[in-house]
Amino acid sequence: MMRHGAPTYPRRCQRLRRTLLGVTLVGSATLAMAFSGGSVGAALKHQSTTKLVRAAYSQTVDAKTAEMALTESVTQSNSLPLQVTISGQGSVDFDTGNGALTFSSSATGTFSDRFISPDLYIQLPAADKGQLPSGKTWISLNLNTVTEAKLGASLAQLSSTSQESTQLLSYLQSVSDTGITTVGPATIKGVATTEYKAIVDLTKVADQKSPAAQAAIKSLEAELNATMLPVQIWLDRQGRVRQVSEQIQVSTTSQSNGGTTVPAASGSVSTTVDYYDFGTPVTIQAPPNSQVDDVTSQALAAASSTTTTG
Repeated sequence: MMRHGAPTYPRRCQRLRRTLLGVTLVGSATLAMAFSGGSVGAALKHQSTTKLVRAAYSQTVDAKTAEMALTESVTQSNSLPLQVTISGQGSVDFDTGNGALTFSSSATGTFSDRFISPDLYIQLPAADKGQLPSGKTWISLNLNTVTEAKLGASLAQLSSTSQESTQLLSYLQSVSDTGITTVGPATIKGVATTEYKAIVDLTKVADQKSPAAQAAIKSLEAELNATMLPVQIWLDRQGRVRQVSEQIQVSTTSQSNGGTTVPAASGSVSTTVDYYDFGTPVTIQAPPNSQVDDVTSQALAAASSTTTTG
């Protein structure tokens, strides 16, 4: 629940941003994207498994657009145990990186977000809308401003493109040469696919990025306490990602914010993203300005006032 507005916005927005990216993960470190059709067809059988998985990003993005469904489960262990599952559906435009999702959760109710680079718009659950100024039903964050303040570079500079919603998907291009396993055939939303297990080499991902992006990935490695990120991928016969799944273990130190101490915690984030209806026309528009409360400055203030206490 929000108190005085600002402190809760960044934490909720960070989680939603991860959800939209993919993260799936990623945020959380969430990633993926897809291939479409049936089990791997004759044209793909001649490729090595490593090349096939690495090509999934390009094959998926070449579809231009897709509908998507996401499920994210967060488990936290500390003095205030937490277990939350969020599910969402929406669409993504791979050309622009923009996307829109509507989420539901027993813990938060129903809420929506739209990412129109570099701005993230969030329509808060009904229970929280009373915290907004009169006539406002959305909050917005300029992610260029937020990431530049935290990491010294804008959102566009942190990725090879400004396509935030496909950034984590691009990690598939950096799967490790070893550790890829063909699990076997599976049906995803009525489409025949082949399941693979792979490991994303975050060091290799960083090597392909700008210095600022490398710093961001190093931060992710520190959060995960690992340089390898295991993923499961389901590819169809066109080589597009139909489903991607990951589970990461995270831990945080005790933090103090505005006189409130948040205890150290450990937990896990499990994310599964489905992609379907490739090529469907997608139109994503920002909410009317009159309905939007820009909380970028509050997010920056809350982040700068947060200090590590142990």
